[in-house]
Parts: sequence; C-alpha cells; structure tokens
Amino acid sequence: MHGTDVEFARLWRDEQLGGLELLRARYLTFAFAPHFHDTYAIGITDSGAQAFSNGRGGRTALMPAGSVAVVHPGEVHTSRAGSEGGWAYRMIYPPADLLERIASEAAGHPRGMPLFRSPVIADDDLAGLVRRLHSSLEDPATPAIERDSRLTWTLTQLVVRHSDDRQDLRRPSRLPQAVRLIRDFLNDAYAENVSLQQLVDLVHLSRFHLLRLFRDAMGLPPHAYLTQVRVHRAQALLREGLSVAEVAARAGFFDQSHLTRHFRAIVGMPPGRYQREQLRTRRA
Repeated sequence: MHGTDVEFARLWRDEQLGGLELLRARYLTFAFAPHFHDTYAIGITDSGAQAFSNGRGGRTALMPAGSVAVVHPGEVHTSRAGSEGGWAYRMIYPPADLLERIASEAAGHPRGMPLFRSPVIADDDLAGLVRRLHSSLEDPATPAIERDSRLTWTLTQLVVRHSDDRQDLRRPSRLPQAVRLIRDFLNDAYAENVSLQQLVDLVHLSRFHLLRLFRDAMGLPPHAYLTQVRVHRAQALLREGLSVAEVAARAGFFDQSHLTRHFRAIVGMPPGRYQREQLRTRRA
C-alpha cells in the first residue's frame, strides 16, 4: 500500500486481454505535459481531484472522486492536481477497434468509433463498474473469463449510456493534406534531427501558416508532436528490454536525461521504472 503523501505510479499490460494497458497512480504536485494516446483513456478518480484540460470546450474541468474520465484516441489533453492533497486514479487504455466492436454489437449493426460529449462523466453506477473492473484486472488470480466479461460489460455500459455520435471529432481522414504529410513524415523520421525547413519544403507553406495549421488540426505544434512520437517509440523499445541509454539514442533523443525528462512528463514515470514494471508483468 502507498501512503497518501507519496507519489507512485504503476503502468502494466494485461496479456490475457491482448496487451490491454492499465495505470494506477497517485500524484501530489506532478503535472502531465500536453499529450495524446493512440487508444482511448478511460478511468476513475479514486480520491482527491484532478484538473483536466483538453480541446473539448477549451476549459479546465474538475474531476472529483467518483467521476469517470473518457479521452478519445489522438485527443491532446493534460492533467494536474485539482485539490491540495493531489489525486489518485485508475485508467485503462482500450484500443479504438475494441470500442467500435462493442458499440456495433450493442447497436446490432455496424457503428463507427464511439464519441463522447464530455470528458467528465458523473455516473455512480458506471464508476463502480470501472473501479471493480480495474481492481479485478490488477489481481493476477482473476480468471480469464471474468476479465473479459467485466471489460466487455463495463465498456458496453459506457457506450450505451454516454456515447454521442453527433459529436464531430478530428479524424485522420479529415485532416488537411499538408497536416497529413507532416504527421506521416514525423512518424517516419522520429529518430532524425528534423528541421522546420524540412517541413516547409515538404508542404510549401510559410513557417507561420504551417505551424498554425498543424497546431489547429493536431492540438500540438510539430515539435511537441515529434516528442510524443519519440516517447511512444521509446515505450516499445523499453518493452523489448533495451537499456535506457540505447533507447534514447534509437528514439531520437539527445541523451538519456533528455529522454527521461520528456518520458516522465508524458507517461507519468521515468523510463527505468516503466521498463521494470513491463518486464515484471511479462514474467508474472
């Protein structure tokens, strides 16, 4: 157990559920840098409160204990303590195709990726389902059938009760062509020392218009998006067991300390601790 005056974070994968990633953490003064996930981020605040911001509404929302959080894939967001004692919370990160399948099965016909009007949901019954799901997945003795059943039922209740297909989300297919070109280039060239001039030459826009267009479409400027891509690559390399120094070099960071600073700001823990947790879970 961890005391209420200690920061901690545990991030692991459930291999019985296809590598579903989960997080349980408590933060007092730590604040996440603006970042996004390739998956949904769904969770519950256990105690305290977090102050959450994203592109929906442009305002900071308070997530008190018992509230459910939902972040769409690719949605830039950040969070920090919203109360003096910080906050403790649990998160799961299901892939978009899983939510799309669940939404289609619940509706009885094909549906697209479910969208949610608000990132903060006040639903006591759903909060209880999320908490019990997370607790059961953290317990290695939970049978496979219970894991899958709880996950399916909880996500189905979330979609049926709170999804809103009328919401217009920035999907990759709707991005301006210049933004798609820059995004794809950065995804491929993450290990290189990319210059702004390279992006200008790629899409033939002025520096100002390029930066404004990309930020408006993606929620981050190109350099911050590139850092996010590098951190995601570093996570994959760490799971393979490479040393932190080698990961830093392969993922495009200047050195190990450069990787550590950005990794913690986005993932919520240093890369060494992340790697130990991933390898420990794999051996369990």
